Amino acid sequence: MNGDRDILIKRLEKQLDDKDKQLKEVQTSLDRFLAERKKETTMLDELNKRFTALEKKVAEINSSYDGLMRELLDQKSMIQAISKKPAVQEPPSIETQNKEKDDDDDDIIIASDVPVSDSKKPTKANEVGDIIEI
Repeated sequence: MNGDRDILIKRLEKQLDDKDKQLKEVQTSLDRFLAERKKETTMLDELNKRFTALEKKVAEINSSYDGLMRELLDQKSMIQAISKKPAVQEPPSIETQNKEKDDDDDDIIIASDVPVSDSKKPTKANEVGDIIEI
C-alpha cells in the first residue's frame, strides 16, 4: 500500500505542478491584457482630449462665421439702402465752373447800333449779323 500511496502522491504533485504552471500562464496573460488595456485607456483619454479641443475650435470657427455673416448682411443692407436713395449730384468743381463761364462768353455778341429790347430774353446774332430772339 505504501507503493500505491507514493504513486498517488507523485501523481497529485504532478497535477499540482501542472495547475501551478497553468495559473502562472493565466497570470502572465492577464498581466499582458491589463497592460494593453491600460495603453488603450491612455490612448482613448488622449483622443478624448483632442476631440474636445477640436470641438472647441469648431465652436470658435462657427461663432466667427456667424459674426462675419451678420456683418456681411449688415454691409449688404447698407449698400442696398444707399443704392435706393436718389443719386446726390455733386456741385461742379471750380475748374468746371470757370470753364463754363469762359464758354458762355464766346456765345454772346453785342451789337452797338441795335436798340436793346425791353424783354429779358437773351439775343444772339446769326451768321449774317442780324439779331434774333431766342
